[in-house]
Parts: sequence; structure tokens; C-alpha cells
Amino acid sequence: MGASFFLILNGIILFVLLSRIVSFALSRGRPTLNDQNSQKPANNFKVEFFDVLSRTDSSPREKSLNCLFEFDGITRDAYEVLGVPAGAPKDVCQGAYRDLSRTGKGDTKRLLDSAIKALGFS
Repeated sequence: MGASFFLILNGIILFVLLSRIVSFALSRGRPTLNDQNSQKPANNFKVEFFDVLSRTDSSPREKSLNCLFEFDGITRDAYEVLGVPAGAPKDVCQGAYRDLSRTGKGDTKRLLDSAIKALGFS
């Protein structure tokens, strides 16, 4: 009796967990195709169960704090080049630019100039 009771109890627990996962996936709904990053699907497009679970939608209010620019064929982040946190205000960026440009020469100076122009603070 002990082994059969154990198997029945595990079966009930497994059923409850799987039903909760399925109900959660169905309550989230299908992903919309109006996202900027998504492409128009082929005909007979079908969203699979695990695609719904693994999809992460970013809110439309989120804004990337990175400011990427290209210098000598390499993509860089302007905030990293200046050594300030992403999204730092204008005065902090300009102060870092002034401090770094005093010691920089040649390519370093050009890199700093490109970074500050990419931020739109020049």
C-alpha cells in the first residue's frame, strides 16, 4: 500500500504542476507581431508552447542607456570610453572628457572627441 500511495500522490502533484504551467502560458497570450524587432511570419505561423514561455517582452517605456558609436571600425560605448556610468548627465560626461583629454594624445584624443560627439554634448 505504501508504494502505490506514493505513486498516486506523485501523479497528482505532477498533474497540478503541469496544469499550472499550461494555464500560465495560456494566460500570457500569444506574442504580438507589432513589435519593432519582429518580422512578419510566414503563412500558417504557429506559436509553440515553449516559445510563449521563453519570450521576454520589454516594455515600450524602456530605453537603452548605451550610446554606441564606431571608431576605427570598432563599435564602442561612449559612456565606457569616458569612464562614467551609462546615462550619466551632461556635466559629468563633459567633466570626464576634460579630465581625460588633458592627458590623451593622438588616437586617444580622437576617440574621446568621437565619444562626446556621439553623446551630442559637443
